Amino acid sequence: MGFGGLSYLPNEYLNQRLVKQIYDRYDVHDNTIYSDAAAVKITTDKIGHALGLSSRGTPYDTKVARNELSEEDKEVHDYFKGFTTVALKDLIKATPVDIEENKKLWMRAFILFVQKVFLLPNSTAKICAVALPTLFDLENTRHRNWAHHVHNFLLH
Repeated sequence: MGFGGLSYLPNEYLNQRLVKQIYDRYDVHDNTIYSDAAAVKITTDKIGHALGLSSRGTPYDTKVARNELSEEDKEVHDYFKGFTTVALKDLIKATPVDIEENKKLWMRAFILFVQKVFLLPNSTAKICAVALPTLFDLENTRHRNWAHHVHNFLLH
């Protein structure tokens, strides 16, 4: 059928049918989706290419021990831990970027919002723990391997 054929499915059934097909045809052991026409191995490079993300650079460590964080990073982690998508959107809109501290707050909220809405969507309203380690090193945000980050999220 190809991805072009998806445009012929009614919108109200698209997500359920597509997710069911992927679920039924996905093999966890070799990270491959099998269809009648081909087998597609899911790789970091393919995710990067499909989403227009960098698949080069340093991957994020998705498991960060709290006792290894600096005091500033612990405060950031605790501040954003219970946020929802709506709260992030409100914070982004309300935060002035006039001083350096506000710029960092805005950037962290924006990074979490993009992950929650576009890169790491899930059925819960709260931010997932996998997204939080991306907030600690703001200087290298553009040079991180975001495709690897998404790939790990999908695998887990």
